[in-house]
Amino acid sequence: MKKINVLALLLVLMALPTLWLKAQNSDSLLIQELLPVDISAMRMPTSDLNAPLAVSTLGRARFQDGQLQLTLNEALNGVPGLVLFNAENFAQDTRIAIRGFGARSAFGIRGVKLMVDGFPESTPDGQAQVDNIDLGSLERAEILRGPAAGLYGNAAGGVISLFTEEPPDSTRLLLRLAGGSFAYRKLQAGLGGRYKKMHYSLSGAYWHTDGYRVLSRAEQTLLNAKIHWRLNKQHRITLLANHANSPYAFDAGALTLSDVNTNRLQAFSRNVQFAAGESVNQQRLGLLWHYNIAPKHALTTRVYGLRRDFVNSLAFESGGIVHLDRMLSGGGLIYALHTKLAGHTYSLQAGFDLDYQSDDRRRRDNLDGRAGNLVFDQNESFGNLGVFLVQHWNPSQRLDLALNLRFDQVWLAARDRFLSDGNDSDKRGYQSFNPMVGLSYAMTERWRAYANVSSSFETPALSELSANPLNSGGFNASLEPQSAWNFELGSKGIFGGRWKWDLALFWIESRKELAPFELDLFPGRTFYRNTGQSQRKGIELGLDVFLGKGWTAGASYTYSDFKYKAYSSPAGSLAGRQLPGLPRHQAHAQVRYLSLRHHWWSSLQARYMGSLFLDDANTLADKAYMLVNLKAGYQYKRPQWSLAPYLGINNLLDTPYNGNVRINAALGRYFEPAAGLHAFGGLVLSW
Repeated sequence: MKKINVLALLLVLMALPTLWLKAQNSDSLLIQELLPVDISAMRMPTSDLNAPLAVSTLGRARFQDGQLQLTLNEALNGVPGLVLFNAENFAQDTRIAIRGFGARSAFGIRGVKLMVDGFPESTPDGQAQVDNIDLGSLERAEILRGPAAGLYGNAAGGVISLFTEEPPDSTRLLLRLAGGSFAYRKLQAGLGGRYKKMHYSLSGAYWHTDGYRVLSRAEQTLLNAKIHWRLNKQHRITLLANHANSPYAFDAGALTLSDVNTNRLQAFSRNVQFAAGESVNQQRLGLLWHYNIAPKHALTTRVYGLRRDFVNSLAFESGGIVHLDRMLSGGGLIYALHTKLAGHTYSLQAGFDLDYQSDDRRRRDNLDGRAGNLVFDQNESFGNLGVFLVQHWNPSQRLDLALNLRFDQVWLAARDRFLSDGNDSDKRGYQSFNPMVGLSYAMTERWRAYANVSSSFETPALSELSANPLNSGGFNASLEPQSAWNFELGSKGIFGGRWKWDLALFWIESRKELAPFELDLFPGRTFYRNTGQSQRKGIELGLDVFLGKGWTAGASYTYSDFKYKAYSSPAGSLAGRQLPGLPRHQAHAQVRYLSLRHHWWSSLQARYMGSLFLDDANTLADKAYMLVNLKAGYQYKRPQWSLAPYLGINNLLDTPYNGNVRINAALGRYFEPAAGLHAFGGLVLSW
């Protein structure tokens, strides 16, 4: 009854603005949000409506308006086909799965290619963390849902391409102050402008939170720079620089169901004993040069480098403190041609990506949070050379064809430097050829039907290969890459200028699926094995509606039927069982109000996560839940400056749920409880 009363109150609060506001001049802006937008995540510029695959785009409001700006989950919730976990454990980082790719990750993002401003945020071996991305500087996102190895190579079961704000034409200064529950506080400052032929954007951010649970404190400082030089009509240079420092992000660990029911706030006792958590210090530099050779020809080249110093304390003694020094470098070259073929528009991009990763990994005994004896010392390297050809052709006004081809050569090596127990050095090499074929047909000017066939391959990450159940050096000799084929049919369009929809049906056949598991002797440490074959079938539906007078609504639904076809596990054959960690049903809905005339906005969101299995054998499941969030803001504008306060309440119904689950966990420790009702607010001041 209490929840019903709260919902009723919410509906009244959301309706109040219409009692005193007339039709808004914001309607034209809201209608524009439904129009097709150009995307670049397919490497070839095209419209999201014409793209022959499932693609979602997010605008500035999803990242900037009334958000905590701590995790990507805040903005990506509601994208069909995406499953998001771990919004509150900053030691493990955000986990994202697209159509099941990435679900195996114990921490961070795997199996999904993450790009920022055209540079890979994912390492060559397929891992990505978002702890060096200032979410307050993001402007838009493009998400390709489904395998895209024909575009990006290894570990591209889906693509998330993020774009930071472009430098302004005139001087602009921004200051954001925020605070909220669990001692959350954030300070962000930004400066942008133009000096002669240079456009620049500089930003810095600091945030801290004590977290919902015991042993959940985290702190981070971020510095970013983005500079454009337009030397002349032919030459354009972009420089990106980033510094991230997180001195601590503690890990409360997972609990048993009994522990959760007893005290949701507690940390796992061994995590407290061994001071589980991490610290990160990272610097990154990237340079992009674009040269227009002639009206139909262009060259683009990029180079980048990264250094990451990472220390991780795990909840066990033997080798429980991990120190990782990572050096990452890479580059690429793209030749672009725009011409006519048989009298119709034809575009081509040909090029290569070359990326190299070197990890110095050392493990010491964890003596109740202090570093003990060295027990593991190994250098691990991963190189990837990818050669690709991307083609788009419009043989008629109604038909668009896309053909992408990519060949990747991968080489891995482990050089064992801890020789007292023998030399476990190892070398491996893989090759993979991946095509992507897509067709899009215009049923009407604003209604498209499409089909595509694409493939993916995914090598085990270096951290997965070095996590050897035999507790020795070298690589886990039993791990092999996984591969998949994706078949997709879809339809998308805009109806009456007020409705925008996106429907996708897919079927994926996967081989040698990588799955995580834990051992009782090393709780909190994840190992991996190949599972055989799996089959994934699903439906993704997205809908956005302009309701009029400043009101819009959106909804999405995802149905996922993901099963093992063949899997011989230690527990016997698991053929026919559901893949763990992935809900069969997921839904999201939002109602938003915007008044440019009176500078007021508000939104009400609801997210439903269906039940999901916690282990390969499907013996345990996490229950379904629904979350409701409310946000509102106001902007006070003057000719030279503006002040914008905002307020948000998350989990308004105080629903008990788990923000993360650990698949095939040891000792029954599957659950990481998430926060109940909590609030935050802030001010954005701009000149």
